[in-house]
Formats: sequence, C-alpha cells, structure tokens
Amino acid sequence: MHNTSLRTNRFLLAALVTGFAAGAAPAWGQVINEEIKLLASDGEAFDNFGLSIAIDNGVVAVGALGDDDNGTDSGSAYLFNASTGAQIAKLLPSDGTAGDNFGFSIATDNGVVAVGANHDDENGGYSGSAYLFDASTGDQLHKLLPSDGNSSAYFGCSIAIDNGVVAVGARGDRELDGGHPYIPGSGAAYLFDASTGAQIAKLLPSDGAMGDNFGYSIAIDNGVVAVGARLDDDTGGDSGSAYLFNASTGAQIAKLLPSDGATSNNFGVSIAIDNGVVAVGAFYDDDNGFDSGSAYLFNASTGAQIAKLLTSDAVYLELFGLSVAIDNGVVAVGARDDDDNGTGSGSAYVFDVAEEPGSPIPTVSEWGLIVTTLLLLTSGTLVYGHRRSVPA
Repeated sequence: MHNTSLRTNRFLLAALVTGFAAGAAPAWGQVINEEIKLLASDGEAFDNFGLSIAIDNGVVAVGALGDDDNGTDSGSAYLFNASTGAQIAKLLPSDGTAGDNFGFSIATDNGVVAVGANHDDENGGYSGSAYLFDASTGDQLHKLLPSDGNSSAYFGCSIAIDNGVVAVGARGDRELDGGHPYIPGSGAAYLFDASTGAQIAKLLPSDGAMGDNFGYSIAIDNGVVAVGARLDDDTGGDSGSAYLFNASTGAQIAKLLPSDGATSNNFGVSIAIDNGVVAVGAFYDDDNGFDSGSAYLFNASTGAQIAKLLTSDAVYLELFGLSVAIDNGVVAVGARDDDDNGTGSGSAYVFDVAEEPGSPIPTVSEWGLIVTTLLLLTSGTLVYGHRRSVPA
C-alpha cells in the first residue's frame, strides 16, 4: 500500500500505536504510548531493525538491512502479527550476499511483501534489486530486476505495492542525465506485476534532469503512482518536486510543486497517497526556522495543492516532513529531530483532513504530538520505527 521508505543509518525498534480511527482523536500534546513493541527473535547489534516498515491486513513487515545472515550487511526482513506482536517469519533472499542492504525499503499489500535491496550488485555495483514474498508462508515469489539495470542506480531505494502492482524507485538511474559520475542521478521508477514479477513499465519524468533524484520516494494507490524527486531545481536548487503517473499506462498525469517552494527544501523526500490525496514532505523547509520542515497535500486527480501542513510548536532543525503517511483522511508526519524528549528524540504529528460540505478545500486540524519517527498508517493503526541519524 501507500508506502515509502527513507534512507537512515540506525533504527532500533518498531512499535504499534492504535486508536486513530475517526472519533478517537487524541488531545493536542497528548503522548500516546505504544501498544506493542516488536523485536526480532535473533536481533543483534547494528542490524538496523526498523529501518523500513509496512503494515497491511494484520501483518507488520520490518526491514533490518544490517543483518549479517548472508554476509555483512546482507540484510533481512521480518513479519509480525499486528494484533499479538508475535513473529511470523524471517525473510531472506535466496541469493543474498554481503552488502546487499536487503530490507532498505519494504511494502506489503494483499498477502505480498515487497523488499528492496538497493546495494545488490547483479547489474553492477549498487545497481539494486527487489524481492516479493508470500506474507502467509514467508516463501520467496520473485526477484525483481529492471530491464536496463546499471551500476549505482540504487534500484530498490524505495518501494510500494497496491492492487497487484509493485512500484520501485531507482534514484540513481542516469537515462536522463548522460551518465555523469559525480552528480546524483536523474532517477527513474519501475512498475512490475506482483503475480508474475514481469516489468510493466519504466517511469521517467517529462522534464527530468541531472541530479533530480526522481524515485527517492514512491507510493501507489488506486491506479496512481506518486514519485518524489527531492533534488529537482524548479523553484531553486534542490527545491524538489513530485510526479503522478497512471499505473496502467505509465503516462505522467501531473507534476506537483508547492506554491512556496524554495531552494534546498527537498520537497519530495517523502511521499504517500490514499483515496485521491497525496502527502509530500519537505523536511528542509524554513518556515518555522532553519530546516524546521513542512508537508503538503495535493489532489491526485488535478494535481492542485490542497493545504500546507506546519506544526504549532515547530522550531529550527526539527526535520518535520522526513516521513509521511496517509490513510482514510488522517495524515501522520514525522519530525525526526524534535527535542521534546531530549536532543534528537523525534516526534510525529497527526492531522485530520476533513472535507467540508460544498468546499473543495479541506480543513486540516492538528490532532497531537506522538512520540515516533518513520511512519505508516492504516485502519486506525500507526506503525513506526525508532531510529538515529539523518537520511542521506
């Protein structure tokens, strides 16, 4: 489902928070403790368990890219029962090797788990790959490789799955930038059939350019693919952008730009989509101080901006917008470096996006401050990983 994963260095745990269904909104500032803490049965130091996380249909999937079962930093992933917290399975790729970073990104939908290994070397150094697993048995179904894979493409840096279609980001792809070796790639994204593992399409932005990092974040819902390009320069160097594509045809639908985009905002560092609304993070926005961060909402049908989200207690360097999630009219936004519980302790904010009758612009109200970090939100359950350090 509407998943996006971000690059970070050290995650420590994963947890579940419930009670975000309509009518159960917490008071602003209320701290909600986790209902379940998830830990790997064989966890070890530096496994980075919780770097990526996803939830669907009662199953939580958690990546641990630093796991060493198939060699140093080969990576792994785990499945848990969301109701009990019991571990269901440990996922390992059939051909995993040292340094693959399997578990860097993860997504799950309708009984299929998709896992990115963005440092896999099958198509060259750091070319990347992704894998599909059966969520019930833990069996590997397919390995996904792009038809034109190449070194340093980082295919698998982001991943999403919905309704039988897997979307995979390759932020380092260089088809649109002439292969310059010292600048971040223009980027690409790919669509695959979850049933067969066959590639459906390669997605490229109509105006992609060197260093855009298109594919850094990705999400998919109801036939629309949303892709972040956090280093696009349309409104200033590294201001960022996002794009929408038709999942059936691969055609570009819209390009999303914030109304007040500015240099170095990194709009598109995170992205999520649900029920016709796209949420995009801009964690270096300076509205509330240097790198305080922000997030935006857009109409997926028209590409029009709906709202800008800012926190009521923001200060500089909070990195609000580093992660975003949206489900059933509720938006959750991570602020990784919020200091409420100590330096860099992190937090997240939950917003209610309620459509007012007769108005095309929804009202956005802040529900509260929740101690958390990397986010996924589904059916009233907030799932998060707890981590340290900044995304690269």
